[in-house]
Amino acid sequence: MKKENVVSGIKTAAVVATAVLTLNSCGNRKMSEKQMQIVEQKTDSAQRVHPGYKMASGLYDLCEIKIREYRESNRTLVRKTAQGYIKRYIKDINLRNFMLNSIQDEALMQKAFFEDVDSELDSVESNTVDTMSYIRKNERWFNDLMMYLTYMYDERQLLNSEFFKVLNNKDLRGIFEYNTRNIEKLKEYSDFTAERKNSIHNEIRNKYVEEAKHLKIR
Repeated sequence: MKKENVVSGIKTAAVVATAVLTLNSCGNRKMSEKQMQIVEQKTDSAQRVHPGYKMASGLYDLCEIKIREYRESNRTLVRKTAQGYIKRYIKDINLRNFMLNSIQDEALMQKAFFEDVDSELDSVESNTVDTMSYIRKNERWFNDLMMYLTYMYDERQLLNSEFFKVLNNKDLRGIFEYNTRNIEKLKEYSDFTAERKNSIHNEIRNKYVEEAKHLKIR
C-alpha cells in the first residue's frame, strides 16, 4: 500500500509540475503548486461524474479490450500455423528445433533475432548466430513472423510480408485479415473516444484553472 501511495504521489507531482510549466509558458498569470493541486483534484473529481467523459471512457476501454482480443487471436493463429508448417516442411532438425523454440520462448525470440549480436558474441553461441544469419537470408518468412511476434510489425505489415506468401494458407489469411480489419476499425473508435476524453478533460480543467487564479492560496 505504501508503495502505491508513493507512486501515486510521484504521478500527481509530475502532473502538477507539467501543468505549472504549461500555464506559465502560455503567458498565464503564475500559479502556485498548491493552486495546481487543487485544479487537478477538482478536475479529476468532476470528470469522474461527467456523463460524456464516463461514456467516452467506457467506450475507449471496451475498444482497447476488443483490440487486445483480436490481436491475441491473430498471434495464436500464426504461431499455431507456423508450427505446423515448420514440422512439415523444415527438414533440418537443428533449424526446425530452433524455429519451434523461438516461437514459444519470448526471451529467446528477443535475444536471437533483435539484440545486437556483434556486441553480444560472448553470450550468444556461434551456431545460434549462424542460424540467425541463415534465417534472415533464406527463411525470410520466419524472420517476418518474429518481427510480428515481438511487436516490431503490426498486422498489416505481416500481411504484406513474405510470411503469408510462403505459407500460402487461404484460411489463415482470411481469418487474419478479418481480425485485422476489426482491429483497424476499433482503433478508429478508440482514437475518437480518446480525443473526446481529452477534450472534456481540458474543458473541465480550464474552468478550474480560471477559478484557481482568483484563490488566495499560494
